[in-house]
Order: sequence, then structure tokens, then C-alpha cells
Amino acid sequence: MDNIDHLIDWVKFYQERLPTQPRPAGDHKYNACCPFHDERNPSFWFNTNNGLWKCESGCGSGNATSFLARLEGVSNGDAWKQLCEIAGVDPKRTEKPKVRLPLSLAEYAQSKRLPLETLQKLGLTDRPASGYNPAHVGIPYYDADGRAVAIKQRFHPANTQRFGWEKGGRVIPYGVWIDMNKTAKALILVEGESDAQSLWLHGMPALGIPGATNYQAAWTAEYIGDRDVYLHVEPDSGGAKFREKTLAALRESGYKGTARSFSCHDVDPACKDPSDLHVKHGDQFRELLDPALKAARVEDLAKLVIHEAKEIEPPGQTPREIPKLQTYHASELYDKRIERPPTIVSGMIPAGLTVLAGNPKRGKSWLALLLALCVAGGEPFLGMQTTQGDVLYLDLESRQYRVQDRLRKLIPGRAPECLSITHESQRLGDGLEEQLSMWCQDVEHPRMIIVDTLGRVKSRSRQGENAYEADTRIMGALQRLALSYGVAVVCIHHLRKSVAESDDFERISGSMGISGACDSVILLQGKRGEDHTTLSCVSRDYESLSLILGFDNGRWTLRSADSDAWREEQAYLECPYTRAIIALAHRNKVWKGTPSELLEELIGLGANPPVVDPRPMLRDLNAIRERLNDRDGVLFIPSKKGAKGKRIAEVREVEKDGF
Repeated sequence: MDNIDHLIDWVKFYQERLPTQPRPAGDHKYNACCPFHDERNPSFWFNTNNGLWKCESGCGSGNATSFLARLEGVSNGDAWKQLCEIAGVDPKRTEKPKVRLPLSLAEYAQSKRLPLETLQKLGLTDRPASGYNPAHVGIPYYDADGRAVAIKQRFHPANTQRFGWEKGGRVIPYGVWIDMNKTAKALILVEGESDAQSLWLHGMPALGIPGATNYQAAWTAEYIGDRDVYLHVEPDSGGAKFREKTLAALRESGYKGTARSFSCHDVDPACKDPSDLHVKHGDQFRELLDPALKAARVEDLAKLVIHEAKEIEPPGQTPREIPKLQTYHASELYDKRIERPPTIVSGMIPAGLTVLAGNPKRGKSWLALLLALCVAGGEPFLGMQTTQGDVLYLDLESRQYRVQDRLRKLIPGRAPECLSITHESQRLGDGLEEQLSMWCQDVEHPRMIIVDTLGRVKSRSRQGENAYEADTRIMGALQRLALSYGVAVVCIHHLRKSVAESDDFERISGSMGISGACDSVILLQGKRGEDHTTLSCVSRDYESLSLILGFDNGRWTLRSADSDAWREEQAYLECPYTRAIIALAHRNKVWKGTPSELLEELIGLGANPPVVDPRPMLRDLNAIRERLNDRDGVLFIPSKKGAKGKRIAEVREVEKDGF
């Protein structure tokens, strides 16, 4: 990655792909919530110099190639090409990403010098390769009752990604189900699983904390109580964080026991953790470790310093006068004529703030350019009327050559004169609002500003702000600017990939402050490579929309304005029995027989069912009964018992009263 590190703004890169706004966290580092597991306290960090990342909760670490590949579910090669495209370099002239190596349980046991049978009794298994992940070891986390609540993924140590989690898990300390840990008078707290496994092998009670910063205050009462704890501190920044965060959480929980800290590095400088000490010294493990535990340093939780952000008022500032609320009576609205914000795209985009979000590489920029052309030219956009005017397109992820190629595919001849495009701008809060205001004042009929993408212009959170507060402030400023000039500001944004929200609109990357500030929110759903997708729109001023769009050679077209009807029609056309039952009705006018006989007739007329079984056939035909009758004049009567007790189905051609 060395040869393109200086060509990519890593803060912008991660900002538009992480679920929360990254914040400075030391020299050349930012942290945020991890996109690979659900969490409230940020455990993910990245380096602003080289794009390296790590999840302290154990999801893994690596470079930007591995991050992008895992986030989007693509190969390392494809991720590398995307990074080169962002950097503006030829991927053929850069380094190739590392190969992903498999890891077996036998190899893991050998590397840690742990008995294979012991690990198998702890539930560890070989997990096959799937999707992005190579073959690896699965390490189950059991609760105190022995129920599996999560599966940790352990990958080959030479791989970029060394750890991960299977979906749907609940993170708890590793080892709470072990009887020795339930009854011990004191517990050793370590980072991860192999350290705990090594300690257990030597008869020492220990819990593995999944990540340097992930000890939760609620775990104290549930798993530790007032028992003494010994924190193992590794000789690196991660170890320092583990000590600081764990002690802070113990104090927050009201812990009454004694906390001590020690390090295997003090026992043998070549060993950074209990696993290393076991691998190197084997049977001498207890002989070396016991004195270190006896000499462990007592931690004074009362003197532990926790830095908290505080809002400080400037000295000598005069208290400001608070104005009264400006109210009106609801009755005044009865016959009052109120000017409404103009409509830019009928039924979809009013003047104000709109977010258009979709999966990565789904064609959002193609749709944004088509929208810009339609408004600038006063042409319908996806079948909806537009208000013609000047359009500013901030295409911050492309260059002129790519825009030129796309314009040639979208329109014949020249683009409208009132469409202006730029590839560079300031950030919000750092001059962008002023730049947009100047443009609105310079053109004759400002109608729309498209920001592609939002992540490229979002400012950083202020000290003490959470993600929701920051997003509400940033997006609120954009909305006020849009309404003050009567223009539509459309921000292109991303959807989170592997999130289990029941509402698709909750998949919008970032906090709910982004969508909450919008006058209209548009989702472009579906996956890369599909020839059609659903475009959903919710707005403060219009009825909700759900359109079916087609995508061909860079151009989006409207296939149906009613997505439900379109899906029903597709299901009807794709049903393996539709054509055959229509042919049967037209040929016989009236046909009766058993379900098995009907299936035989339909197969003879060209039906190709996935399973030769009358039961799924009857289910599928029942699902399309109304459309068969309304669309093609075929009446299907499900099977009922006949005179001899057999079930009889009936198919009729329906006469249409002279039509």
C-alpha cells in the first residue's frame, strides 16, 4: 500500500464507510464504531497516514484493501482496483494484495502447544471457507449455562485479517461457563482466547476479554462480583488501553474487590502474553508465573483518571439574553395563504434537503448525473416532471474524463449549459456553505445542488458531541441553506452492508440524525450486477414511492411505478405453470382431473417444475389464480373431493361477454 498511501485521504475514505463519525484519537489515528459488529462504544481505529485499521473487539485488522474487501464482500483484487481508482493510478502498476491462507484446528493447536483433544472439548472446530473468509478455526463463546452465544473466527496469523465474528453473536467474556472460573476466589483477566486456554491448561482461573477496550461495567456483577482480579498487561499500546479501559469499567460498576496488574513480559522479555510464556516454557509455566502474580501491582481505582469532555465557557463572557418563543395560533392558518417550497422533481424531491443512499457501486453516481441532466434540461426524471433551472453537481469522486464518458452514454450531443460540475470543494463548516451560497447568487435560476458523496464534505464532530448530535447539526445547516435559496440539495450517501434492521431506511450509514434532518430520503436498493432494482422514497411533503428501475449500460430507466404490481407480474410470468395452464384452458375449454393428472398435463404442455410433485403445483397455481382469471381468462378451481372420493381440480376458459 506504500505507493498509493499519499494519494488517498484516509479520513474521507473511512468517514463515508463507517457507521459513526470518526474522531481524532491520538497521533495519526481516528476511532469510530466498527462496521463489522454491533457496538455502542467505539473500538475501531484507522491510521490517517497509511489507512491501516484495527478492531480492538477482535474483528480483525489490516490495510484498506482488506477493509474494503470485507465491507463490500468482494475479493482483495477487486478491492485493490477500487482503491487504485480512488487514488487515480493504474492497478497493474501497483502491488498485489496478500493471499488469504487457511487455518486448521490442528495447526492452531500445534502453534499454541495446546492438546487438540482439549480444544475440541472446549468446542473449537474447523470452519470451511465461505465468501470472503478462508478456512479457519471457530471458537465458541458459551454463557454461564453452557449455551453458545457467539462464534469467534480465528484466521491464519499470516493473513491481513486475523480475527472476526460470525453474525448474530453476543459478546461476553470468554470462559464464564468453566466451573473453575465460577468458584475461584480470584480471576486473571487476559486479552483473547489463547491466553485463557493456556492458563486453564495449567489449572489457573481466567477470563478472556474479547478486545483491548471492550470490558463492560455490567460484566462485573454478572461474572466477577467482588472477587480479586489480576489484569495481564501486554507490553504495547493495546495492553495500556486494556488496563485503562478495564479498570475504568470496574470503577464505574462499583467494584469492591482488589484489582492488580502484571505482565509476562516482566517474567521473560521475549514473551508478551501467557500464550507465549506457555509455548516457550511449557511445564515451567506455573513456576515462572506464580511469583509474578504474587508481585502484581495493586491498582488504586479511586485515583484512576478518566478524561471527560467538558464544555468550558470563555472567561468574562456576559450571559446572553434569551429571546421569547415566537408563536402563532393554529386558528390563524384557516384561511391564510402560505407559500410552499417549490417542487424540483414532482412527487419526489422538494426544495430542501434530500439524501439518496444506496449500496456501494450500485450506480448512484449514474443516477445522480441523470438527475442533474433532467433538471438542467427540464426533462422528466424517471417519468416525473422536473422544474428546469441551474444545477451544480459536486462530483467529488470522479474526474473530467469519467464524466465525459458517462455523458456520451446518457445523452446525444452537448449537455445543457446550465449544468455546472466541479470535482473539488471545501468541507461543511470549512467554507462549503459559503461556496454554495456564492453559486446560488451567481446563476440565474438555482434549482439543485448534488453532493457526491456526503462523506467527502462532512465535517468532523465537535468535542463532546455524539454521532447523532453531529449529524443533526451538519445536515441541519445544509437544509437551512437549501430552503433559504429554494433549491434542492441532494446528498449521495452509502447504505451499511450487513445490518439487520427491519427498516431499510435505518441502513443509511451514520446516525439517525442524517435522515431525520431530510425533507426527502431516497433508497436505491439491490446488488451490483442486477439489471433491475427498487427505488424507494419517503418525504415530508409527498406520498411514499416505490419504483422499479432498470439499469443498462449506465442508464437508469423506469420499468414500473408500482413495485408491488410489478413483482406480482414477474412472479406470474416466472411461475413454471403459467404458460402451460393457459394452453390447457384454450385447448380443452373445460378440463377436470386429479392434481397428479393436472401436473402430467402441464408438463406435457411445456411446464418445467423444479419438483415433480402436485402439492407445490397447487400452491403455486393458487398464488396466481386471480391474475390467471383477470389477465388471461383462465379459471382455476383448486381440487375438491369428487363423487368417488378423489380430489378433482378444474381448469376453464372464461368467456369475456363479447370482448
